Amino acid sequence: MSVRTVRPFLVAATLHAALLLPLAVLTRYTPACIPGLIDLTAPAEEMLFGFAPAIAAGLMPGAAQRRGLTGLLVLWLLARALKLPDGPGALPALLSAGFIIVLAFEPLRRARIASGEARNYPVGAALLALGLSAAINDAGAGLHDHELRMQGLFMGLAAVIGLLLALMPPGWRPWQSADRADQQALRIGYAWLAVGALLLAMHLAGLGPVSTYGVQAITIGAVGTLGTALVLRQHAAAWVYAAPMLPLWTAALLSLAAVLRMTLGHLPGAMAITATVWIMAFGLCAFGCLRPKRH
Repeated sequence: MSVRTVRPFLVAATLHAALLLPLAVLTRYTPACIPGLIDLTAPAEEMLFGFAPAIAAGLMPGAAQRRGLTGLLVLWLLARALKLPDGPGALPALLSAGFIIVLAFEPLRRARIASGEARNYPVGAALLALGLSAAINDAGAGLHDHELRMQGLFMGLAAVIGLLLALMPPGWRPWQSADRADQQALRIGYAWLAVGALLLAMHLAGLGPVSTYGVQAITIGAVGTLGTALVLRQHAAAWVYAAPMLPLWTAALLSLAAVLRMTLGHLPGAMAITATVWIMAFGLCAFGCLRPKRH
């Protein structure tokens, strides 16, 4: 398999996401400690401000060959490497939010100079909003201002809803008949997006359950499922013959993880089971990315 057939952003994002929940469980219930994952909202924030923009970067046209994205990949990796140990100072927050904001100008640039690229405008706008949300969220964390941190988180959830809608594959419509597993996985992911948006709207209107349900539905159910489905679509030649149901299996496992997190809370046994299901899902996605093409 040629290195040029793999989109490094997508592989890096998948492996990063695979480790999030297991490391959070180890931090919470064992002597092992990852400072950046101590807070209950940290895994959700990493899915919003780490995983989601990396998927957007990897899906940009020509991302596998564009040298200009190499610097952004290094910036993203450095931000993630500093975020997890939570230091030093404000540098991880600046790198994380800065990466998203710089990334946002790439689709805006492409839309400006290339005809037929108007769909990149909503991608760029959503990324700008996500970068601003990350900055507010990190400022709240640094100032120990819970209200400001939650404001950044909710803004990030709204921005990622817009980003996922903007990343919908051109010409694909969820209500159309689809037999391929990756198209069915996309349906599941967008269904989670609708459920999460509804739960958050009900919470904000004072009519529904606590915000945790909406956060989990979007970060695990929607971002996780749609992210892996979009990653596997980009590497279809690597899995379509060996495991044609791979995207659907991945979507099913992440949906199970979302349901477990929403129903069983933070019980140690439940968290361990959820983390196992989680790493299985992202492990399958990584297999689909890295498996050599069939010739």
